[in-house]
Amino acid sequence: MRASSVLALLGAACIFSSSAFAEEYKEMRPYFTESLTYTFGDSERNADDAWGGYIGLGAALTEYWGLEAGLFYQAFPMGGNSDPNRWEEWGVEANALYFYSRKPSFSPYFKFGLGTAWTDLETPAGDADTRQPFYQAGLGFMSAFKYFTLRGDVAYRYTDAKFSGLDDFQEPQLRLGIAIPIGKAEVAEADDKMTAPVTDSDGDGVLDDRDQCPGTPRGVRVDAKGCPIDTDGDGVPDYLDKCPASPAGTPVDSSGCPLATKVDRKFEDVNFGFDRFDLTDYARVTLDKTAGEINAMVQKNPGVRIEVEGHTDSIGTNEYNQALGVRRATAVKDYLIRKGVSGDVITTRSYGETKPIATNDTAKGRLLNRRTEIRATSE
Repeated sequence: MRASSVLALLGAACIFSSSAFAEEYKEMRPYFTESLTYTFGDSERNADDAWGGYIGLGAALTEYWGLEAGLFYQAFPMGGNSDPNRWEEWGVEANALYFYSRKPSFSPYFKFGLGTAWTDLETPAGDADTRQPFYQAGLGFMSAFKYFTLRGDVAYRYTDAKFSGLDDFQEPQLRLGIAIPIGKAEVAEADDKMTAPVTDSDGDGVLDDRDQCPGTPRGVRVDAKGCPIDTDGDGVPDYLDKCPASPAGTPVDSSGCPLATKVDRKFEDVNFGFDRFDLTDYARVTLDKTAGEINAMVQKNPGVRIEVEGHTDSIGTNEYNQALGVRRATAVKDYLIRKGVSGDVITTRSYGETKPIATNDTAKGRLLNRRTEIRATSE
């Protein structure tokens, strides 16, 4: 068969197959394939062109790349000059396929690969058995019909055939055959989509087949899934949320507003030196932590109130210690305000020496009594 005739047959198959199917889904199933092969023999073979066959398995690796491996056989009949040769070849090959498109109607691809051929050579001078590696590159197509896929490709094959004084073989090769996909196709689903137009029942801009929240009221802003936007993530969509900036993780009511929870929390005491109301370094570290916790509590529950109580030991008069307790409570309040706590939620009170928590008969006990207590409460 002349090369121009085979090329014309392959071209006609490509043109005919482009209108075989109208589906737009991507064909990604593994497949079994078998093809008729025609190889234009290199003149170094001193033989006629070869007919043969190929069987293989293929699979998609990604949307664009595929891998195929198979077995082949071909025979070059005696021909050429007065001392013709006869070749029989069988072997294995593996090819990488790069698909321009995965549409079943027409999937063009490039291929490149390698393999090994075992050869039985008959010559007038005697016979020889050899093995040669080869490399190939080409292009082809696949086109799906109802029960099978038509495929064809043309490749240029380079064979390392340096034996018995021969040079390398450089041979064009044509294949035309079928592929049988393995697994269930998506045709039924595609047909349903074509015969049943998809609508947008609630008019939110997301079609019903992708809308996870059908029935959204008109005019409500939605996300890509068709569900109402919930900016603060509290489970209440913005169009119903009366408190749209609730802190993350805050329990809310049906209106999206934080639930009022009762608070009764006592923080670490702040201790002072004898007859002093200035803050020590340790006291500042303690109040930094306390201020952060208070700010978080107030943000979640605006009803939280902070009470700061000043206390003293028993040394000195009652009147002096009452005033000293006021100064200590005020010092703590001023520091908390500097750390971001609103002064509107803080109240101060002095108990002087009236509420000791330890004995005033020892230095350690008096140190524990020289303190400021901080408590958070809410209704």
